Amino acid sequence: MTDRQDLAQLETRLLALESKLDNFEKTMKRALDDLWSQNEGLAALYRLLDGKSVLPKMRGWAASPDFLRMVSEHILEHRPRVILECGCGSSTIIMGYLVESYGGSVTSIENIPDCADKVRAELTSRKLDQSVSVISCNLKTFRYGPFSHDFNWYDLSFATLPAKVDMLVVDGPFGGLNPLARYPAGPELLKYLVPGGVIFLDDTKRADEKQLPDLWKKIYPTLEAHKMPAEKGAIELILK
Repeated sequence: MTDRQDLAQLETRLLALESKLDNFEKTMKRALDDLWSQNEGLAALYRLLDGKSVLPKMRGWAASPDFLRMVSEHILEHRPRVILECGCGSSTIIMGYLVESYGGSVTSIENIPDCADKVRAELTSRKLDQSVSVISCNLKTFRYGPFSHDFNWYDLSFATLPAKVDMLVVDGPFGGLNPLARYPAGPELLKYLVPGGVIFLDDTKRADEKQLPDLWKKIYPTLEAHKMPAEKGAIELILK
């Protein structure tokens, strides 16, 4: 191999290394930007809650601080009397603090028994169990005409849900159960939403959740969707 060939190979390797370093730098910048955004969201949550207690974990599978900040700001501004939630967790506790201040209520649906038990224990220890209830239920199979696959979603056959709901938060069940796992919230729960009611949909950076607003609009054409800036993606929908 000639010196010229050696030099060409070296240049190729250096270019490849520069490209990797550039990609790494961009990845780190995005990660730092996200971290800063979440710290801002967490600080805002404590301010909105007037520094009450120590908030639960809000990373990983839990809703992120930026999403919970938007939900909390809506609650404080509009004071929804009845909130229904798919998937309990840190959001349940935070919303419990907020609705307690004006006499509202939160009902959260959960299919994982350990999660439901932990949240109930947290609610009791924080004296929020009068404002918030967690409904435990199994998943059952649903089938909807436009789709060729089954959906595993909450079995609400024996659950007592509020007759009218002012706000719906969709952050469950686990998105990997089947394609479009959270789609059933549309046909099964939007019928409880009052005109002017609001839906907060989390995780809309994922392809499945991103499709839900358009799919729900086929059932409720008056739904109006607005993208919201959040780490995992979020959409606010209003039933006109």
